[in-house]
Amino acid sequence: MKKYFLMGLFFFSLVSCQREIDKYYEIPDWLKGNAYEVMEDRGNFSIFMKAVDRSSYASLVKGKGIVTVMAPTDDAFSAYLTKHNYGSVEDISQTELDKLIGYHLIYYSYTKQNFMFYNPNGIDAELENPGTYFKFRTKSRDAISTVKDYANGGVIRKIMHKDRFIPVISNYSLSGWSSSPKDEYEKMFPGSTYGGGTNNFNISNAGIVGDEIVTDNGYLYVVDQVLEPLETLYTEMSHEGSEYTKFAAMYDRFVKYEYDEDATADYGNGDSLFVHSHYSLPSIACEWTNLSEYSIPDYAQLNYLSSISFTVLAPDNAAIDEFYRKYWANSFSSLEEVNYVPLYYFMSAHAGEYRGKMMTSTALSAIINMNDLYDGVTIAEPDYVKVCTNGILGGMKGNVITPEPFESPMAPALCNKDYNIFALIAHRGGLISKIQSINETQFNIFFPSDDMLKRTEYNGDFIQYLKGNPYIINDEQIQVANAEDGTLGNLNTTQAQEIAGAHVMDNVLSTRNGGTEIIYGSYNDFEYLYRVNDEIYSSATWNSKALGNEVSVPTAKLIKDYGEFGASYALEGDNTTVALLPEQANFKDRVMQDKNMNDYKGINVYLNASNVGKGDNAFSFIQGNRFIIFIPTNEAVMADMTTGPKRFPVTGSMDQRNMYVTSLFIDVSSSGLVDYPFPVTGKRTEKVLTTFGTKTVNGKKESITVTLINEADGSMKLRDAKGNEVNVTSYFPYIYADGAAYVIDGVLDLLN
Repeated sequence: MKKYFLMGLFFFSLVSCQREIDKYYEIPDWLKGNAYEVMEDRGNFSIFMKAVDRSSYASLVKGKGIVTVMAPTDDAFSAYLTKHNYGSVEDISQTELDKLIGYHLIYYSYTKQNFMFYNPNGIDAELENPGTYFKFRTKSRDAISTVKDYANGGVIRKIMHKDRFIPVISNYSLSGWSSSPKDEYEKMFPGSTYGGGTNNFNISNAGIVGDEIVTDNGYLYVVDQVLEPLETLYTEMSHEGSEYTKFAAMYDRFVKYEYDEDATADYGNGDSLFVHSHYSLPSIACEWTNLSEYSIPDYAQLNYLSSISFTVLAPDNAAIDEFYRKYWANSFSSLEEVNYVPLYYFMSAHAGEYRGKMMTSTALSAIINMNDLYDGVTIAEPDYVKVCTNGILGGMKGNVITPEPFESPMAPALCNKDYNIFALIAHRGGLISKIQSINETQFNIFFPSDDMLKRTEYNGDFIQYLKGNPYIINDEQIQVANAEDGTLGNLNTTQAQEIAGAHVMDNVLSTRNGGTEIIYGSYNDFEYLYRVNDEIYSSATWNSKALGNEVSVPTAKLIKDYGEFGASYALEGDNTTVALLPEQANFKDRVMQDKNMNDYKGINVYLNASNVGKGDNAFSFIQGNRFIIFIPTNEAVMADMTTGPKRFPVTGSMDQRNMYVTSLFIDVSSSGLVDYPFPVTGKRTEKVLTTFGTKTVNGKKESITVTLINEADGSMKLRDAKGNEVNVTSYFPYIYADGAAYVIDGVLDLLN
């Protein structure tokens, strides 16, 4: 009985609550009716009402849903019909009419305050910058279209078009770009008059007449022009008669059609629906401006949809042709042959996304000014500006933005198809964009050909290039061996930096003999290239040649000298020449194996006389630290042992011998070195270096140190604590993955 009483009480309460809700939403007596009835009552909207009646939205306007209606007057609609050569609304096709009328119907109901201070984060969220969220969703949508998807065998894809968004334009949404919002607006919408401010707004090409009008299914605004549906950036560039069709075609080299699960479920009627998108670039063919990481448009991302503008600065067809002739024609037979990396850097300089206030002509000019133009032409602003549903188009007649890498030592990677693999590796490692952002560094870049790279071993296996689907521009992979287990895998960022960085020199550390011998510092830390005349040695080829191996050493041929920015060189050789990868072996592993190498005979005498390099604990004192070892020549070692002064404790204890060998190793970090030392001319300097060896002084353990002297003539010497000096005879030291080996012509007193 108690249970039935509680159930009755629950249903009574539910009915009571429903009555209270009904009272809350009860239509006040002062409302004039739905939007259609309000227009009918006020008059002067007869043409628009007739168009609404013919459209698919009549029931919505007549009260079947909440909507904000932008109602053009009869004069405004008559002007529209005349402009587009229509005798009456009956002459407009059903598809076009739905598109047009839908653009006057905005989802939900908005007061003037709601429009101007819109915040998709909720009414309680703080809005720091009014005008940031300036786009609103309308009912206007293009019909489903079809395209051929060549990447998937030419299958026909049905493309789902999203509802258009419409911009609400006021002083708030235009702030920050210009002192004159009126001028900005009227450049973007020729023939329209700006009536916005801090208390009023324009909506797309139309002005608002008066205040909002309350209806029982939303709000109604009177507008002084018919709202002409804005198209996507892609549509504006690619339509017949456009001056920007070549840029649009280049953009479509990045095309992808992505399955839209939600659209298929809601609108597919048994067919799969797709979104027209693009790899690596803003999705300018889609009506919605979702954050670029999310390829499938999602209305839940209202923050982005209402605030992001795609920006395209499109060179006209003539400018594209000229850029092709200047940078690509010598290597690529057509624009369609240009590879992913060069095309990406060109396109991304002209297309981007901006989140915040509405982009304007002045804003586009600022984007142009942030890019270096190397064609000698200064572009104050675009020649043509068109507001689109997903952004703003700036047309550049006869001009392009020349991305900085195209006029830098990195240019051959972007202009010569023979360096496609290097371009992919440099791009994957981020070197192209990083070099672009470093303005005060002189780069010397040595370019290996594709064939040269494919002959090169990395982690014990050859670098491999895989080309996938020819219709997917970025379907290319570089595969290399993994250092841990040797298995092949796709190149990662770190590996790409290692390979590409080994060919990018950001410093000339030393020169001698009239510049015929040069030591270059690599983009990668503690890596170097040696130049002897025109021959270019990596640490690997230099070490291998010292062992007496036959090595095909590449020569460097100047491609172009870029003056203060550096120079680019082509690596040339025979069909056995490989790229300039550094020595991947450790000195600790190689020194005893390479004991017959002339420069290593002396150190092997010491290693055989000590336990430093033997057993499981070989060289354990180094503990993974980077080091320099100064190696006496075999002649110096033998002379010291036989005729004296016997500075190596050959007759001393094993501990003494171990400590002497340990003291030949310099701790790079403890010595404060950011590079290995190389000779420079013009100034004498001294640098105290900390070895891994120790000695006891007055009962305290101290590090053994030596002093490296760089003489003004460019020679180097090493001095021990007793003042004994020896010459450093290695101009080109042996560089390994773990350290560097320098040859000295004498034996130092390290233990006293």
